[in-house]
Amino acid sequence: MALKHIAEGWFNHLLNSLNMLDESMKKLGESRASICINCPVRTEQVCDAQKSHRDKTGKTFNGCGCNINAKVLCEFCSCPGGFW
Repeated sequence: MALKHIAEGWFNHLLNSLNMLDESMKKLGESRASICINCPVRTEQVCDAQKSHRDKTGKTFNGCGCNINAKVLCEFCSCPGGFW
């Protein structure tokens, strides 16, 4: 993942914690987080790179290692399993 995407996610996470995040981005993050909540590759707040699961097509994927709270707030980032 590009450094700018990581920075964007963390910056938006900070804005969200200060109640300053744009409402549309906040809703996007909430929608994505609701998908991540029960993901088998999730370990606490991390998309665990040591875990794997099957995507919608049946292909195996590994977690990406990102912090979920920040990644869901990165506009152009995506789930490694293609779920969002």
